[in-house]
Amino acid sequence: MGNRILGGGISINFSETESNNPENVIGSFYGDEYSNQSSNFFISPYYARFFKDYVMVGIDMELGSANHSQQSQYYNRNYENNSSSVSFGFGTFLKYYFPIHGDFGAYVQPGMGYLRTIQKNSYHHYDTLGGESYARGRNEIRTNAIHMDMKMGLYYFIFDQLSIETNLAQVVMSASQGKRREEDQQNGEISEGEERGSRLNLRWANKISFDQLFTLNYYF
Repeated sequence: MGNRILGGGISINFSETESNNPENVIGSFYGDEYSNQSSNFFISPYYARFFKDYVMVGIDMELGSANHSQQSQYYNRNYENNSSSVSFGFGTFLKYYFPIHGDFGAYVQPGMGYLRTIQKNSYHHYDTLGGESYARGRNEIRTNAIHMDMKMGLYYFIFDQLSIETNLAQVVMSASQGKRREEDQQNGEISEGEERGSRLNLRWANKISFDQLFTLNYYF
């Protein structure tokens, strides 16, 4: 019931890996010590309105952040690598509903949008005994991207005003352009350049996961 819709999804992930090999066993992939930590947060709200039966037009927004930290030590050499990114985007879409039986049906959703991403990376490789640095630097990449995509999935109305959807497949075409600034702190050198890219992805749902598959929609 209702001709307007509010919906979206949230994804939160934290992971941590540690490895300790004090006896220095030959063949150890991580060397003497290894630690890896990562976290990310992603939210994608949207609003849409039916302009005729089974067809709606809407706007969406993306907001996300990610952090990754990695440290490893092999003999007296220590390697530290850190990265973080923030992204923000918005877009528009059409959504076509195809009722199959009662409250159950399928949908197709073509859309297009814009995404701005700022990524920062740093690294430091040094001697743990003498404190001598082998390499130290950082870089920053600012990217603007546009994309077109097509989503296909299923829906089911739990109540008259609440439905759950599962996205089974998605085709994404995107193009991006940005700037890169790199600083070699070991040698005092700074370089700048441009980043360009394009991609075509076909994504299939291959595991049951709330943040990947399920979206709740409220109709009013």
